[in-house]
Amino acid sequence: MYAVRVKYAMVIALGASDEAIEELGGRTPLESASMPGLLSLAASGRVGWAGVGVEEAEPTVVRALLSALGQDPDAPGHVGAACMAEALGVGIRGREWAMDMDWVATTSPDGTPSAAEGSQVSGESGGGTLGMTPMETRALEEAVVAAWRAGEPSFMAQAELVRGPERTILIDRSGRTYAGVETVPALGAGGEAWDRVLPGRGRMGVAALMRRLMSLGRAAIEKHAVTMSRREQGLAVATMPWLSSPACVPTMRKLGDRFGLRGAMVSVDPMAVGLAAFLGWELVGPKSIAEGEDEAERLGAAALDALGEFDVVCCVPGSAAAAARRGDVQGKVRALEAIDRHVVGTMARRLVDFGDPTVDAGARGWRMMFSPGCGWPTGDVGPTGEAAPVVLAGSWIRSIVRRACTEAAAMESDLKVERGHDLFEYFLLGGLAKATVVGRKPAARRGQTGELW
Repeated sequence: MYAVRVKYAMVIALGASDEAIEELGGRTPLESASMPGLLSLAASGRVGWAGVGVEEAEPTVVRALLSALGQDPDAPGHVGAACMAEALGVGIRGREWAMDMDWVATTSPDGTPSAAEGSQVSGESGGGTLGMTPMETRALEEAVVAAWRAGEPSFMAQAELVRGPERTILIDRSGRTYAGVETVPALGAGGEAWDRVLPGRGRMGVAALMRRLMSLGRAAIEKHAVTMSRREQGLAVATMPWLSSPACVPTMRKLGDRFGLRGAMVSVDPMAVGLAAFLGWELVGPKSIAEGEDEAERLGAAALDALGEFDVVCCVPGSAAAAARRGDVQGKVRALEAIDRHVVGTMARRLVDFGDPTVDAGARGWRMMFSPGCGWPTGDVGPTGEAAPVVLAGSWIRSIVRRACTEAAAMESDLKVERGHDLFEYFLLGGLAKATVVGRKPAARRGQTGELW
């Protein structure tokens, strides 16, 4: 057990890091937003640059969160569908599996909707970007499920399709294993011939089952009323359901087992909610945010309360990411300002009450981290996986050069961590007088710069 008494706070502001935007005069949202709380933290602590560390895999929200929370984002494989199942209250257990079900639009060379072999997956596919209404989506899902029940009754006897606010998942509770099955997410299939990026490999018959389900779904919606109506209106048409990224319950080291600390997760983001369960963080605060409510205000109040009970409090607001998905530049700036006002600023002011051990030997001390997780350009439906600025502040964290928490300032810093998950342990234990850093300094890797330990 580590002799750690420090109080910790983390803010993972998904979507905060961006590129320079013409609408903002060539500045990024972080450079444009008024964020006095973050500015104060950066001035008293260290500003650095942290990567996600994913080498081959598609960048996702869950991988960015894994990295920020100190887990190798490559190690557990696909976990997004498992996180969504947990967040929706239909969590998988034991030998059960969950996978993403998205929609793809496929077109012939002349751009007309077509599901013929060789047709290309449209760049509009995946992530809800087909623009279908919830009613249209539900109607197509019902048609697909009916086709599956008729064509694969034994499979559907132990399977269920569950629709969440951001994604739909298919759960297989039969005990069948999808280990080794290789898939391409709908968002990553754009420009490819759909029949060349279908599920493959894995145990005999499993990938074939996924392909069979997709084929049944394709036939079920080809002449559906929703399909015909959207085609007549010149709208994007879903030509088939797309199954990808099967996930089982991931094996991850719990926060308490690693560091002897109790953690609280404050978020309504389904990926954060799911990871909290797998990593041993207790979920506190609101379970949902009603339309018209200020997410940052609700989450910030809950995080503030949690600081009194837990050793580590992590708040994951999703408002900046939501603005990024909508392509709302000014909305992202407003979201960042609200996060600073209600989350960063209020938590930082509360943390000061835990004292400064360098002045008072009896003080508990505190530390705070701000991270966007990874880059997320406004207008993109998902993150890019690019490195993003990070701020560390609090007890025994000092920097000779004062910097702002912006992409440009972080690039000039000597604190650059290619494998961002290494930063979490340093944040918790690095430089503490009464704790031992348990990790080893990673061997130098090609392109890696900066020092962590």
